[in-house]
Amino acid sequence: DKRVPLEITDAIERIEIALRAAIVEVLGALNPQGHRDPRSYKPEIREPNEQGDVPIDLFASKLEEAFRRSKEEYAKHFKRRYSGSPPIWIEAGTWDWGNIAFILRYLNDRRKDEIAARIHPDQSWNPGSMR
Repeated sequence: DKRVPLEITDAIERIEIALRAAIVEVLGALNPQGHRDPRSYKPEIREPNEQGDVPIDLFASKLEEAFRRSKEEYAKHFKRRYSGSPPIWIEAGTWDWGNIAFILRYLNDRRKDEIAARIHPDQSWNPGSMR
């Protein structure tokens, strides 16, 4: 049946949009650069990995590269009018699943629970800990 793959793709897209929106709401409420702020994450985000790279620094450079390459009108407008890194509500439009997965991997439990509550009010991020 050709409808099944389309329905699965649609469901995945809805999940991605809900996650992206919840991340923007939660981290954007902290500050416009909440997604780049190490305090939003577990302490390990500041610790060098086996290659000597600091995860938050790698993440920031990937975000900057993706935004720089973006052909979206909102990104072009921001680049023409402003300098520096865009706020989360603008930059989130250029995120891919890898960026979302990175955020969720390192985000501290408090922020994860806030995101889970935005998506499903009675659910905690941590399995087995229903509110």
